Amino acid sequence: MVGIAPNILQSETGMEPLVYRYFRQEPQWSMTVMVSADVRAETLGDSLRRALQSVDPELPAARAAETLDNAIDQNRWPLRVFGVLLTVFAAVALTLASIGLYAVMAQTVTRRRHEIGLRLAVGAGQSGILRLVFAKGLRQLAIGLSIGLPAAFLLTRVVKGAVELPIPGDNTGVLAGAAIALFATGMLGCIVPAFRAMRVDPAITLRHD
Repeated sequence: MVGIAPNILQSETGMEPLVYRYFRQEPQWSMTVMVSADVRAETLGDSLRRALQSVDPELPAARAAETLDNAIDQNRWPLRVFGVLLTVFAAVALTLASIGLYAVMAQTVTRRRHEIGLRLAVGAGQSGILRLVFAKGLRQLAIGLSIGLPAAFLLTRVVKGAVELPIPGDNTGVLAGAAIALFATGMLGCIVPAFRAMRVDPAITLRHD
């Protein structure tokens, strides 16, 4: 008998070619019997064993009856563990990058306290100082993001092609979230030291430096 069966999702990576053959043509050391029932799986164990023994008294039932959802969850637990580990590593990397970016931006603004004090002493307004600080910070952030985002996108495509894992094809949301987090951290690294410098008396800042 030859026929065509409908498409069935056999793996996490998508549809794969599959040929159904008679069991006698290629016997296996084990097989799974799937039953559709309206009762709990735990109550079907004895009934299934009796049904199997009615076909072949020497046919053992090695595993207890379980639901299809439970079997799928057990089969996918390595992917879940791998996904959790990658999520933790990504969160740690993003946190370290944010801390480093904040430190760099804050150090850059702090080193310009003398310039900020001098500008305030000659009559510059606080809004002008903030625009000056943010202009430099945005320039550095734009350069970093313009290099980092395309590199992250290309690296994701390379990793997706190298490993057979269910990596989403569209990771725009993830990259956008990381870019927003780094942008907010960079702005925080600019505005906090800038406000600290502007709250200091220009004369004290110039005398101290």
